[in-house]
Amino acid sequence: MYARTILIRALDCIAAEGYVSKDAALVAGTQSTAQRVASSLEINPELSSHEVDQYGPRADEIIAWIMSYTGDDEYLSKCKWAVETADSTPAKTFGYITSLVQSYARYLSSSIGLDKVTAPDSFAGDPGARLEDHECEVINVQALQGYHKVSLVDRSGHLITYTVNNNAKKALTIPKIGDKVSVSASVYRNKFSTPFETTLSRPIIKRI
Repeated sequence: MYARTILIRALDCIAAEGYVSKDAALVAGTQSTAQRVASSLEINPELSSHEVDQYGPRADEIIAWIMSYTGDDEYLSKCKWAVETADSTPAKTFGYITSLVQSYARYLSSSIGLDKVTAPDSFAGDPGARLEDHECEVINVQALQGYHKVSLVDRSGHLITYTVNNNAKKALTIPKIGDKVSVSASVYRNKFSTPFETTLSRPIIKRI
């Protein structure tokens, strides 16, 4: 499977030089990771035993993950298509396949604590509903570009999330994983993800 070869070489390049997206490469006037990998495989198409031993298992994990994807995210669906068609149309797939390294890392990061969600097919409240002094445990805190995403599980096992802008005053008091908190907020929306996710708007958080 040529997608595995692309991924292994991508993992090697990223370990050495970091990941560079197409947009970041345009701004910096340099090659993107996809371009570096394509050039590298053109010059040296055979993987070394070191590359295979070092990055093969991770590449296999990523491929297994994306091939099992059944959601409706357009980008991930295109990534799955790229893995499936890399053998016949490799030139069209480098960008999608190399980006899977970052997508899989984000997936793993967002999955922390989800084993504590015991009500994965229901929501903590309807959109517009108010939660008052809702007791929860912090199960994940993700540092993303410009903001943090905090994931909670309530006493009924629902997944609840909210975001904090890094420039906001409350960013100074972002809770830690394992904290027990009391939440008062309105439900902003419900997302039919896996598990179902209730997103809050402007929550007031108190440590218990």
